[in-house]
Amino acid sequence: MKSEKIWILIGIVLLAWFGLSFLDKPIENLEESDVNNDSIVKNQENQGNQESQERDLIGLNNYEKMRGPWKSLDDEKSVIEFSDKYKIDFYDGAAMSEGPIMLYDEYPITRETLESENGKYMLYVSGGEQFFYQIVKLDENNLEMIYLDRGNTLKYTR
Repeated sequence: MKSEKIWILIGIVLLAWFGLSFLDKPIENLEESDVNNDSIVKNQENQGNQESQERDLIGLNNYEKMRGPWKSLDDEKSVIEFSDKYKIDFYDGAAMSEGPIMLYDEYPITRETLESENGKYMLYVSGGEQFFYQIVKLDENNLEMIYLDRGNTLKYTR
């Protein structure tokens, strides 16, 4: 009986996620808890000294390529850090905002848009707000994104 309730709850969550009655409409009210963050703790434990070592990016997806801290080229006090499907914004060493991210191949993102590990568009949810970015450049030492709401380019380095 208990497992039946769990399966019913999972079914309701899946129906809500795919928004059968809202296909072709933009994502609305996506919460931080809507993104699967199961591997965040595991990835943080495995990071160790990875940030200071040369990394071979061949075969890695974009979530893996983004993992670790990135320093802003425009503001030395601004740092962002990715841990699999999670992002934290730091300013002058203090965490300012955090939340899940999801990558997609196309924009605008709708409820029927499928998540893609190598997507060039990123949805970041923090404090109940949604932020959309286009990943322009991502390599071993450089991350360049366009914040789509304003059109400004954000440049980071390791």
